Amino acid sequence: MLIYEDLKKLAGVSGPCLTIIQPLQCGARANRALAPERGAPDNKPDAGVMTAIQAANNLLTAEGFSSEDRDNLLRPILEAIADPRWNSRKGTIVIFRSPDFFLAELCAEQIEPRLHLGYSFLVLPLLPSLLSNHEFWLLGLSVKSVRLFRGSRNGMTEVALPAGLSSSLAADEAFDAPDHSLRGRSGAGPSVGSMKGVQFGTSSEREHQHDYLHDYFRAIDRALGPVLAKDPQPLILSAVSRELTIYRDVNSYSPLLTGSIHGNPNSLGLEVLRTKANQIMSAYSETAKDSLIREIEEAADHALVLTDPVAVAAAASIGRVGELVISPDALDFDSNEDVINFAALAVMRSSGKVFTIMSPRVTAGVTAMLRFHADDGYGGQAMQRVAVGTAFKK
Repeated sequence: MLIYEDLKKLAGVSGPCLTIIQPLQCGARANRALAPERGAPDNKPDAGVMTAIQAANNLLTAEGFSSEDRDNLLRPILEAIADPRWNSRKGTIVIFRSPDFFLAELCAEQIEPRLHLGYSFLVLPLLPSLLSNHEFWLLGLSVKSVRLFRGSRNGMTEVALPAGLSSSLAADEAFDAPDHSLRGRSGAGPSVGSMKGVQFGTSSEREHQHDYLHDYFRAIDRALGPVLAKDPQPLILSAVSRELTIYRDVNSYSPLLTGSIHGNPNSLGLEVLRTKANQIMSAYSETAKDSLIREIEEAADHALVLTDPVAVAAAASIGRVGELVISPDALDFDSNEDVINFAALAVMRSSGKVFTIMSPRVTAGVTAMLRFHADDGYGGQAMQRVAVGTAFKK
């Protein structure tokens, strides 16, 4: 499944870059029409994908690629889509191919078909889906089990915990069993007859269990950090109040949403967890959009905003853009798609953040929030701006 981290791999690849975005035609249903006999196995490649590859071959021919070069570029694509696993899948197949790079993955959403050949891979059509704020991580916490899920509006799948991380506090070898010597003992009084002594619990047991959970949850946070960072979606917690409080205290991942699912995740069940998680995500999306717009307005007050696409691309090319906001419904978006696409990849390459937003309050196709001021009106990179503008001149 295609994730945002995959797009970051594309940022360092230069052209010629071929991008194919093609919705699968409901897998097996489309291929039944191609089967010569009723009941024949659905093992032919998706018809729509094959048509897209033929169109790619025609485009390469028109652009002057030799037969050998076309074959070298398209052969890995044909081999990949021949895999029968695509026939039972729904969504959109996304293919990125350059002489030194190849990636074919599935995107869960249905995306308009696109064929693009250019200096960079085309990623803009994928961003609304991958950055929709409706995808999330869910971490279910309890003393007896820890479970990680990757979810969206369409479903939720459990993800294996990193190797070496125990799935429960009891199974974690880093922690000893509670020290039973913490039980107190007092001499027996006359009211207990012949008993030699009376054991009584101490608050130390409860304190030590809290400490154990604190250390165990800290280990979980450390282990999950690299996993979550590869697909940086919001994290939702599901646990009882004590576990929620302790994990929030040790958490280092952002964004950890303030909304939580209260209760033992194992008792709630997957469907309840998914429903509640989507409710939390809907509220978060609206809050995040308002917060982003306020951030743009504040940056503009400090002269740290650019909206001219070529100037934005130039600033991004030297790592000056910290946050890039893309508005696909803006009037100037389509006419500047290649330049905005270049800027998005450059921001990913410099570890900046990319957002998409649909709001009448954001009228520019691209808005860059800058990391720092510079000397000239285009951010100290007038020559880069000229180079970027020339590269994408029609």
